[in-house]
Amino acid sequence: MKKSEVFLILIMLFSGVGNGVFAQNQLTGTVNYNGNDTLPIPEVTLGLYDMDDELVVSTETDDDGVYLFDNVPSGEYYLRSSVNYEPELVDIQDSYLVLMYLMNMYELDDIQYEAADIDNSGSVTWFDYFYIVTNYLLYGEPFPAGVWQFEEAYVDFTSRVEPDTTNLWGITEGDVDGAWEPSGRDLKILNYTHYPVQLMGNEIKVKIKSSAKEQLAGFSINLAYPVSQLNIIDVVGPDKNLKYVLDEEKGLIRIVWMDEYNTGRINGDHLVSLVIETKSTEIERAAFELMPGSMLIDTKGGEIGDVEILLPMLEKNNAVELNVTTYPNPVVDRLNVQLNLNETNYGSVSIFDVSGKLVVKSDNISLSEGEQLISVDTQSLNPGSYFYVVELLGNTPFKASGQIVKSQ
Repeated sequence: MKKSEVFLILIMLFSGVGNGVFAQNQLTGTVNYNGNDTLPIPEVTLGLYDMDDELVVSTETDDDGVYLFDNVPSGEYYLRSSVNYEPELVDIQDSYLVLMYLMNMYELDDIQYEAADIDNSGSVTWFDYFYIVTNYLLYGEPFPAGVWQFEEAYVDFTSRVEPDTTNLWGITEGDVDGAWEPSGRDLKILNYTHYPVQLMGNEIKVKIKSSAKEQLAGFSINLAYPVSQLNIIDVVGPDKNLKYVLDEEKGLIRIVWMDEYNTGRINGDHLVSLVIETKSTEIERAAFELMPGSMLIDTKGGEIGDVEILLPMLEKNNAVELNVTTYPNPVVDRLNVQLNLNETNYGSVSIFDVSGKLVVKSDNISLSEGEQLISVDTQSLNPGSYFYVVELLGNTPFKASGQIVKSQ
């Protein structure tokens, strides 16, 4: 129970005296979560403590959160509660509500305020906000260290035979949005699918996308990846508010971004980019998988439900090397590329300088079956050495490359 704010409920129970003996008393009520009578908390242990802080009697709530004390001697007591549940997991919505409160954009009610005051300072501060973000959203720890908060009641029995009712509430620290469920919180799994990305070389940059049409104020993306095949070199996000933690042993990465100071929303079609490195040239396929706990937050601080995450499926470039003939070499005004095809195809011819800069490209070339000749204008090239790449992108992909010299 937070010492900064003790809830006292005075219950005066009056009745007559029979045969010179004080009647025994009865007390009943419910314990619910976050002040919500639709979320009763089962298996809560309640104790009546006398003024010397000694436990007199205890009971437990049933599946409907109802408790009952019967035959309680007259006197004054404190009614206190506790549970043995594991702490609930706090999600990105909780931290966002704290953020909105600190920015004077959202008003916390009394119970939310109790949950948000992580350090029991009596006020909700930036420390509380960053503690939530750091300890759960980034590292995925149960949050915080298993602390539940329960309302405490002061009870004064002065003799009465009819039962009286006292309802209490409980919360878990940090759970500002009150999303706990009596059966335990089931982490939601967003729908996701893969899009193909060809492996070109041993280092590549890929995007994590979503189908969200609206702008986002935050997201939490949890991924599993084949650690035996890939290294994560870097994660590139919208701005400096991006945080991530990488577990290279288990092949897990947790990525969090929030528009902390309400300065820049992002479009949902591109969340982050991953810079990855392949561990072997023999990889045929490697895929990222979405893990529970991932979510997208809209600009009002709400969780977006009907959304799909698009993850890269890395596939080896199976383009077959194509035998081509190029002439003349050195080239003067045009580079001629001669090839023989066994099917209709289409593709491009690209020319790069020695630094790798693309200097000429002829694309969307339609080619028929049989012997074909592609002629590329090279008049704009300065004298020197260049590299060409011929790519065909039809049903059967082909790729060929070589070096040419532009004459004086």
